Amino acid sequence: MTTDPQTRITELEEALRHAEWQAQSAVRAKEAFMANISHELHTPLSAILGFAELLREDARHGRFDSVAHDLDKIVQAGVQLLSRINELLDLSKIEAHTVSLRSVRFDLGQELERILTDLRPLMQHQGNHFELTLGQRDMVGDPDKVRQILHNLLDNANKFTAAGAIALRVAPYAQNGVAGVQFVVQDTGIGMTAVQAQQIFEAFTQVDLSATRHYEGMGIGLYICRQLCHLMGGEINVQTEPGRGSVFTVWLPSG
Repeated sequence: MTTDPQTRITELEEALRHAEWQAQSAVRAKEAFMANISHELHTPLSAILGFAELLREDARHGRFDSVAHDLDKIVQAGVQLLSRINELLDLSKIEAHTVSLRSVRFDLGQELERILTDLRPLMQHQGNHFELTLGQRDMVGDPDKVRQILHNLLDNANKFTAAGAIALRVAPYAQNGVAGVQFVVQDTGIGMTAVQAQQIFEAFTQVDLSATRHYEGMGIGLYICRQLCHLMGGEINVQTEPGRGSVFTVWLPSG
């Protein structure tokens, strides 16, 4: 059946309009991302400099009782700044296809304890209860990448949950005949709409894009998680509902 020339022209025009819309959306997303970078890097750096100045003044006037508080704030801001810089470096490696992977047997319990050492104080600050179900003690893969994925998911769960519950369940799970490990991160936080859930794994995308953003982040953490999962031969998905929390499920091969 021969396609009518006018119909073909109309189809091509529609395809061009769609491509133009996609290009414009990508430009807007990157513009918002660059604006967020300025905020995310400027805020902790300002805190570091500000509290360092307070430390200097306290030392000059002998007020050493407030030094520990100021040092805590400097460390927190420094950790936040380092995290943002590492995300940018990870993004550049992913975009340049230069991510290297290890394959070693490692203790999942030890890696999770490293994550929780960082996140427990933040969970306590948010008033969140955390529950861990560790049904798999070890796996074969890249411990750094696994830790990075889980740290991001648990940090996000805590960020979007207040006075609620966060759970991590780890269990062996074979998929299509391939042995692996399943990680389920569940929270009782704000949840997301169906549209937001479709977009969160895209680069430069955030749930909160308002002018007065309440939640921190550059909008690349979940994109990095998905890319790392795919590089390791695994997958990640989410089930969520506004006001009822989110459930992120990660499956990674082990072996």
